Amino acid sequence: MSSFNDFIRGLPYRRSTISNVKVVEFENGSEQRRDLWGGKTKKVFQIQFNVNTKTEITAIHDWFVAKSGPATSFEFTCPIDNVTYNVRFVDNSFEIERRFYGTYFGSCQLVEVF
Repeated sequence: MSSFNDFIRGLPYRRSTISNVKVVEFENGSEQRRDLWGGKTKKVFQIQFNVNTKTEITAIHDWFVAKSGPATSFEFTCPIDNVTYNVRFVDNSFEIERRFYGTYFGSCQLVEVF
C-alpha cells in the first residue's frame, strides 16, 4: 500500500493551527480560561485532489477505506514546513465529485494526533 504522501494533491492547500482553551464567562462578566492541552496546539490540513483520473481518485478513495476513515492514524508530510505529522482523517466519509468528463475532484481534512 502506498503512502498518503504519494498521492498528487492540488491547490489550494490550507494548514490551520488550533488550540483547546476553554473560556468560562461568569455572571459578573469576568472570564476564566483553561488550556486543556497544556500549551500544545494541533495542526489541521485541508487537502484537495484536483483533475485526477478515475484511476487516481479511486486509489485515494480505496486508501481512505483501507484506513477505516478516521479510525487509523498515519504519517503526513506538510508541504509548507516539510515536517512529518501523525494525523488521521477528520470525517467519516470521502466524497468524490466528477466535474467534467474525465476529471475528478476530492477533498479531505486531516488533523494532527498527539
